[in-house]
Amino acid sequence: MPEPTPSVEEANAGTGGEAGGGVAAALAAVFGVSPLGQALFDEAGRCIAATPEFGRRAAGAADAGGRLGAGFLAAADVRAVTIGGRGCTLVSLRDEAASAAAAPTVSAAPAERPEPVLRALLDALPASVNLKDRNLRYLFMNRAQAQLWGIDPAAALGRTAAELRGEAAPRSLEYERRVLETGAAIPFFDDNLAGADGVARDWLVTKLPIKNPRTGETEGVATFALDVSDRKRLEAALMATKRAAEAASQAKTLFLAQVSHELRTPLNAIIGFTEMMTQEIFGPLGAPQYYGYAGDVLKAARHLLSLITDMLDVTRLDAGALALELAPVAPGEIVGEAGRMMAPAAASKRIQLRQFVEPSLPALKADARRLRQALINLIANAVKFTPDGGTVGFGAHRAAGGIEIYVEDSGIGMAPEDIEVALTVFGRAKDGYARAQEGTGLGLPLAKALIERHGGRFTIESVRGKGTKIRAVFPAECIVRDGSAA
Repeated sequence: MPEPTPSVEEANAGTGGEAGGGVAAALAAVFGVSPLGQALFDEAGRCIAATPEFGRRAAGAADAGGRLGAGFLAAADVRAVTIGGRGCTLVSLRDEAASAAAAPTVSAAPAERPEPVLRALLDALPASVNLKDRNLRYLFMNRAQAQLWGIDPAAALGRTAAELRGEAAPRSLEYERRVLETGAAIPFFDDNLAGADGVARDWLVTKLPIKNPRTGETEGVATFALDVSDRKRLEAALMATKRAAEAASQAKTLFLAQVSHELRTPLNAIIGFTEMMTQEIFGPLGAPQYYGYAGDVLKAARHLLSLITDMLDVTRLDAGALALELAPVAPGEIVGEAGRMMAPAAASKRIQLRQFVEPSLPALKADARRLRQALINLIANAVKFTPDGGTVGFGAHRAAGGIEIYVEDSGIGMAPEDIEVALTVFGRAKDGYARAQEGTGLGLPLAKALIERHGGRFTIESVRGKGTKIRAVFPAECIVRDGSAA
């Protein structure tokens, strides 16, 4: 092996040889921040790359001609390495005291040392970083990887992973060979490897080619591996929590569906028999009070059936089991039917209903019953939260290339934080007047879900004490064209 005799200038600059090409450039960058005393020489003894520590110590060991003698190498570990098929020499200085004892004493200005943060950059990175030549022998290993493997970084130089640990990761070797063959990088991939402590860790790894800048040939491979074990454990915990939440939600949905079904059957019987009693089909009830009691029972039963129906619809929507029967629907007819149905409730509170439908509106692709249900819920909500003598307006008109159905009132309104609560299932606003009203908090979220299920956009504008306006905008895709609702 030729004895390397680099000049001080070459050692300080970390340049001077042609061997190694891209590897030399990569090594120069790595060596530039390494705290170790290392240098790489070509066959002619010219320095390819050197660390600042090597340059500093070489400057103090140069002869009068600026050349390093054999004495300087007495305190160094000299190892043969191969780069791009060419033999090179890697010199790793052991300790400064031994090197100084063997080196000639000359007057030479020491090289300026870079900032400690820059020199220790690669070793401070919370990742494993290494460089290998074409024979997959280590040219560099940072401190994080060396500590993980339980070795000294200098001990890895010139050796393979199998020589260092008695084993090799087949997947990593496969990717490294592919990089050397194709010259293309392997993007980030997941791997699972254990350190010297035997603990298996999850890694996010990438393999990069090191190319000769003049010939473009791939002369080595760089590996960057980030320990993502904590992230993987967190992801697994989140997935487990998500699955548990989904299972709980499905159990809740199934429970509500079953309970709703079981309650609807006796309620229908109660409603049917009570209607017969109030109509006195089989004769008078007797005392007048009985007729009033029967009417109260009928009213309560119908209210309870309405709540149960809403609960069942909400559970179906959550489960994605609520099917829509789409057909051409005239928006004006839906608005008119909803207005007629809500007129008695509005009249009982002396609330004025203002209805508007723009003429010649095109038909919507919608489920008439579900769209009517959503609009009735919105109008009922407006009537409920508007004090006596107020106004509630609703209607339909063209907007943004589609059709907008709206409901607005002069009621109590909501603060921004109340809107979010009102849109949640069973959510109730904190306002005293609002809490005094009957209801379970299902009407508004159910209406929103039904409108969005039709492809509409649901928005609420509200100011506390100044009323609320709700818009359901159905885009052009929801409009029937050529008489078809498909």
